[in-house]
Amino acid sequence: MGITIGMHTKRIRQLALAFFALFGLSVLINGGQTPKSGSASSPMIPKTWDDAAMATLEIPLANPVGSPKHVSADYYYRIPVRPIYKSYAVYAPGHEPPGYMEWLKQQEPVIVWDDGAHKPPLQTEEDWIKAGEIVFDSPQDRFVPRITVAEVRDPTWYQKTGTPVAKDGTMRFGSYVIRKKGEVEVGLGACALCHTRLTPDGSILKGAQGSFSNAHVFAYRVRTDAGGEKNDNQALARFRAFLKGQFAMPWLHPDPAAATEQMSADEIASRFENFPPGVNPRHSSSYIYPVQVPDLSGVKDRKYLDHTGLQQHRSIVDMMRYAALNQGAENLASFAGFIPRGGPGFDKAPDPATQSRYSDEQLYALSLYVYSLQSPPNPNKFDALAERGQRVFQERRLRDVPHAAALHQQQIDSCRRLHSP
Repeated sequence: MGITIGMHTKRIRQLALAFFALFGLSVLINGGQTPKSGSASSPMIPKTWDDAAMATLEIPLANPVGSPKHVSADYYYRIPVRPIYKSYAVYAPGHEPPGYMEWLKQQEPVIVWDDGAHKPPLQTEEDWIKAGEIVFDSPQDRFVPRITVAEVRDPTWYQKTGTPVAKDGTMRFGSYVIRKKGEVEVGLGACALCHTRLTPDGSILKGAQGSFSNAHVFAYRVRTDAGGEKNDNQALARFRAFLKGQFAMPWLHPDPAAATEQMSADEIASRFENFPPGVNPRHSSSYIYPVQVPDLSGVKDRKYLDHTGLQQHRSIVDMMRYAALNQGAENLASFAGFIPRGGPGFDKAPDPATQSRYSDEQLYALSLYVYSLQSPPNPNKFDALAERGQRVFQERRLRDVPHAAALHQQQIDSCRRLHSP
């Protein structure tokens, strides 16, 4: 009897442990409760920055000494939350309504979302997704290269940078922001900057591979501020320092990006002018081998993020971390002692009070919005010729399966060798 009761008690304990293990796994996988569509919702917002999770977030490089060591959670949460201000459309020359700029200068600053009392409605899943789109479109408070109001109202800027215009006459890759009455700024650095595409008819596809060229705008800024007859050495030094912070790899010998420190303004601009739209020499990549901007449609189902598959995507909170890193936090990490935003010596993390970030709530909404993005309908009709092509594809697919499987295994083995110490 005593043995039976003891065994029964042990079994109950085992079942309880299994239940709590599964419950914990469910929380880990879901990374926070997804709000229900069309109903009142108060989801549990996961914590973006967790020291243990950040330490395993990214796949180690072949030489792990250069893998980032991110700032601590204590440091991260001492960074002030970046308030999102109401933004206004930028009209290309010839499309701006009469008196528009004068009207903008009379507008009061309006905070749409901050870490205090200002926030959009967040009652249903649709509310959260709509709020996430606000974050997706919101500019940073610091971004290089800067663009002036005079430039986005000048046809020459569009010609030299190749910036396309939507069919409604707007420039959709930036917005006007008013943080102080009477002062109109061009806000840049939103997720939408790289992930908005204009179709040939001027329609807008959010989440697609972008058609705005950061590289061309940067080249324009370099030529305008430091190149040609201006020959401003101080401006050139600032551009060189910026490029070093973005692309230096001092743990490699020689550093492939070291040549930047000797390049003239015209040489820097010429290199960046060669990159087509949709290709971006972004941080943690290289201006020598810039990366293609991937589209975000269907990203919810991808297990790895970044064009190189560097970051794991285990749950929605990993998407939140990815967004936080790409909105500035990665530049605070140490890469073998090199800190991109580490001051003149690139060796000391800045005071967190001088930085800015999105709140966990904002990042959660942004991730829900990104998850909602879908590919646009195929504009090509499925006609008889397409049906014939489908049959050819299926026949070849069946014939080539053994070869494709072997090739796939070779690719897996190559990736393992690349990312193994």
